[in-house]
Amino acid sequence: AAAEEGPYGQGVVPYEEDPSAFAGKGEEASQANAAAAAAKEEGALGAATTAADPKPVPPFPKLVVSPEVVPVILGRPRFRHEAVAGAPARVGVVTGMAWTPAGGDLLFVECSRMPGKGHLVTTGQLGEVMKESAAIAMAWIRANGPGIAALVGCPPRQLRVDAHATDFHVHVPAGATPKDGPSAGVAIAAALLSLLTGRAVPAATAVTGEVTLSGLVLPVGGVKEKVLAAAAGGATRVLLPADNRADLDELPASVRAGGGPGGGGPGAGGGGDGGPEKNARVLVIEDENSTRKFLIKILEKFGYQAAAARDGAEGLARLQEREYFVVFCDLNMPVMDGFECVQRFRHWEADQLRRGQARLKTGGLGGG
Repeated sequence: AAAEEGPYGQGVVPYEEDPSAFAGKGEEASQANAAAAAAKEEGALGAATTAADPKPVPPFPKLVVSPEVVPVILGRPRFRHEAVAGAPARVGVVTGMAWTPAGGDLLFVECSRMPGKGHLVTTGQLGEVMKESAAIAMAWIRANGPGIAALVGCPPRQLRVDAHATDFHVHVPAGATPKDGPSAGVAIAAALLSLLTGRAVPAATAVTGEVTLSGLVLPVGGVKEKVLAAAAGGATRVLLPADNRADLDELPASVRAGGGPGGGGPGAGGGGDGGPEKNARVLVIEDENSTRKFLIKILEKFGYQAAAARDGAEGLARLQEREYFVVFCDLNMPVMDGFECVQRFRHWEADQLRRGQARLKTGGLGGG
């Protein structure tokens, strides 16, 4: 029967007026919704199970990235790392090592002199600490010229600096980059001595350490980062303060052994683990028979190849014959004393350098 026309139109009956008109409608709607959902899910599963298998993805072509391709992919290098491998030795220039927040780095200390009024000029955006290091190095050389001359075997006049007629200029390249820190004193002192004596320090020898007015070398920080940077830059030898020996334990074994991170890096202090270099030769120049034999015995016990000379003349002849890792030389000896032996050897070495036949004959000369 047609529903009576109410206030909401024909066939529309409010719930309050006739609740029986809606009886069972909600249950029917719920059942209808459930059936529709089940049919939809069944259809989706059926489509998934009956769909054809996807086509196999072809293998990705092999791509070889060679060094020549890297700049094409990444672009030109934005940072240049200093390298000393194969660089020529220059008088007045020494390779130093620095610590930065990004790791270690190499820096070069350059020195020159000219007529002037005794000024020491520093450039390269050096901080106050490095300026003080330059002043201390210059003061130490001026105050100890005769003793240094005897040690390195050069005429004392070479280290006499007229404080009122000569200006010195210390520069560290990359002037746009500020530089500071207590570790450049030894490099600055070495560069100044190289300038005054006319002797070039091998570019592949990197140094670090701070120097005092009395000539002491103080330990520095960041040794691991500095040595790794030297190895990456092609340095074959690094010179560190003796008090930093414990820091060498942090270095990779390849670097401590002198192989560097890539197999061709520096040796630190004759072997970072405190042992001698492989097949290292040591010369003992000593006139006292018992002392000479005792030193030879101790050195051979620690794995060195030890040779002996009974006086300075014999020691000089041996030094000119072959290379030695280190030399122990007595001072008071007959025929030729230790001072004269060292001085004559240094003159001979300088003559070899001028002739282009120079070889680093010794890693150090010790006197006693």
